[in-house]
Amino acid sequence: MSNFSVDELRSVTKGILKYYLVGYNIFMFLIHFYVLTYLLGCYILYGTGRNYEKLIDWYPYYTVSCLGTEYKVTTWFRYNMWIPLYPSGFLLEGILFVFISCILLVFGTYLLYYMFRQRRRKFVTLQKKIL
Repeated sequence: MSNFSVDELRSVTKGILKYYLVGYNIFMFLIHFYVLTYLLGCYILYGTGRNYEKLIDWYPYYTVSCLGTEYKVTTWFRYNMWIPLYPSGFLLEGILFVFISCILLVFGTYLLYYMFRQRRRKFVTLQKKIL
């Protein structure tokens, strides 16, 4: 709803369809696919439920509905695909969490060791100045 202006909302209540939204939905589909897979390199994030829901359910359904027609396949995907996609999204986000936790454990211990060394150097110089 946040992508619509007041004029578009008023035209929807009057029954006037905006056909340029078809291009918008196709464009958003391609942008989601390109950014998530190629630019970010997050192939595992591409499989999460919310992104799949946008790519499979929302954009094709709303693109077809902007044309004023309703296909059974897109309607079925829109209202039923969340059932297998949400558990797969939870599973993939859990795998991603474990993977990132392992990486942070390695780099985090190095960072903490570096900070302890820096602290030790600072306090040694302070103790020498005091004594």
